[in-house]
Amino acid sequence: MSQNSEAPRPDATGEEKGPARVLLANLGSHDIQPGSGAEWPEWQQLWSQPSPTEQRARISPRAVGEFLYAATSSMIAQKLLKTSPETVIPILSAYLQYLEANPGGPVILHLFGTDQAETSPYRSGDTYPLARALKKHASAFFPRDCTVQTHQLSGNPTDLYSLSQQYRKYLSRIRSPESLGQPAQIFVGLTGGTPQMNLMLAIESFMAFADHSPPTFLHKPEHGLPREMPLPSFLHTVELNALLEAFAFKVVGQVFARTTVPPAHSTLVRHLAMYGHYRLNSDWPNARSQLVEAQRQTGLEPQQREQIDRWVEDMERLQKEPESQILFELLFQAEIVLRQGNFWSFLLRLVTVREMALHALAIALGVDIHDNETLDEEWLDTHPDVRELLASRKLEPKASVPVLLEVVRHLAEAESQKLVDFLYAMQEFQRKRNEVVHRGAPVDDQVLRACTQAMAQKLGLPETLTEFELVETFLALLAETPPHPKPRTASAPRSLANPFVELRDLLRTLIGR
Repeated sequence: MSQNSEAPRPDATGEEKGPARVLLANLGSHDIQPGSGAEWPEWQQLWSQPSPTEQRARISPRAVGEFLYAATSSMIAQKLLKTSPETVIPILSAYLQYLEANPGGPVILHLFGTDQAETSPYRSGDTYPLARALKKHASAFFPRDCTVQTHQLSGNPTDLYSLSQQYRKYLSRIRSPESLGQPAQIFVGLTGGTPQMNLMLAIESFMAFADHSPPTFLHKPEHGLPREMPLPSFLHTVELNALLEAFAFKVVGQVFARTTVPPAHSTLVRHLAMYGHYRLNSDWPNARSQLVEAQRQTGLEPQQREQIDRWVEDMERLQKEPESQILFELLFQAEIVLRQGNFWSFLLRLVTVREMALHALAIALGVDIHDNETLDEEWLDTHPDVRELLASRKLEPKASVPVLLEVVRHLAEAESQKLVDFLYAMQEFQRKRNEVVHRGAPVDDQVLRACTQAMAQKLGLPETLTEFELVETFLALLAETPPHPKPRTASAPRSLANPFVELRDLLRTLIGR
């Protein structure tokens, strides 16, 4: 509440109104949802089906925002908001529900959306077009007494310095007497947008309004209505979420080793975080031990407990018959170290999976490998076509990557052809890995980009193929064609969703993001 509050003033009808309620909120990709637009085919086409490695549909917030901006308010009301805006803009609707419980004057909603340069590979995720659409169609999405203002955040939405400067500029205008007026209540939503955006919005709004009307900070959990969150608690949560965003499981575990750290699930969070640390390092026994300790804790919902039970089964399976799951596990790890910016580790894991898949596929096709080093001479005698192939390529009959590639391509059956072509197209990754291992060559994101583009060209895929999409495709191909001999029981995991991402999301829920 404002420390400089004046008495409520009557409006034009003579009815007394409370102070204006100003809501500041960032927009993120979760701020817009499909809603009830099943009868609007053009809208539904914007929402892709979840991929094999994802739990939810993938969208382009920019495309959604531009689509809504081009539509009419009447069409949005008829085809998209047939039930309630809550199904389409769940976070903003929840904030407004909270404000309804705090009666006052009109609501002034300030939306901050990202708008990166056209050259940015992440431009499709920008939310400023969505902010413009919500302002244009405010009468359809928001209550009558709500007006909308938009603010454009340029540049990288994770750059703290740039964000700080931009929020400071916008908030100085918002708090000016011409814009804000007196009195006013200030509310700051801290759920949408990147963690860095929310951190800077919280700090800069606190500084901007400290001598005017100290803001009320609101956080909306995944389920339930928003709740007030003191700034120190928010900053602590931001710190933990930043660690989780970096998949720094060991550090999170160490933080929660201090029993005084909230939340009430400290012991549970600590064991789950350490499980993630051990699993990311392929230490299955210790990972399982941490999960067993987590199973003994209270406060878990049935679905969360079932998820932990499945992870225990995964660890037991990786201990007892690792060959059935190790390829998937290494690719899950590869995605995480890539997210961490550990390009060297990503490259090694990716090529390791290639070599292991190639070796397993060769055995599945009946190739007899002697002591894991050479092709068996007796087997070659019964396969003169293979011996002739190797001679034409001037290759010794060793179980090396070049030899196995040629042999597998020669023997491959139709059902495994896609996987074989994929493995063959990874030659640039293999070459770079060899340079790293034998000559200490450096690896950065541009090196990986060049390798991915070379691979995409060989497979006839778009040059825009990302390393994350490459991993996703690799996982799907391995699930379709497990490269193992049929006598050995090998199957894909129950889900191709990355277990480390699932763990991060569970920890966020327990911490109270």
